[in-house]
Amino acid sequence: MERTRLGIPVLFHQEALSGFLAGGHMSLPTGAGLAAAWSPELVQQMTELIRRQMIRTGVRHTLSPVMDVALDPRWGWVHATYGEDPYLCTALSVAFTHGLQGDDLSGGVLATGKHFLGNALPVGGVNTSAYEGGMRRPGISSPTRSRPRSGSPVCAR
Repeated sequence: MERTRLGIPVLFHQEALSGFLAGGHMSLPTGAGLAAAWSPELVQQMTELIRRQMIRTGVRHTLSPVMDVALDPRWGWVHATYGEDPYLCTALSVAFTHGLQGDDLSGGVLATGKHFLGNALPVGGVNTSAYEGGMRRPGISSPTRSRPRSGSPVCAR
């Protein structure tokens, strides 16, 4: 950090939605596959493995999990979500985050919850289009509202 012009450290990150996306690491099920199992315990075990793989390579930040509630099947990222059930999306988002971050973040990987609060309900199902809604829209904010109560910090993108 002392040798950078602005004194800002570099923060390396990597995707880990369906396994640690780096050469030689296994692919795991996407959000839709994980949701089909309906098992937060299994999701946490999977992300504990991902955490160990990431730490072994020195990567301590991931752009995962997808916390959005999929409400329009035309949206191109539905497979990355846990589906349309707010309870299931919440339970799996919490398990995914806890598995990555662990009980003590100093030994974990920083999870960045992403694509939530309406991203999966775009107008016409078109990715990155406008969103019409608010806090009264059912199920939209359920996974993100649960994060502070679960005890683990999470970064939001």
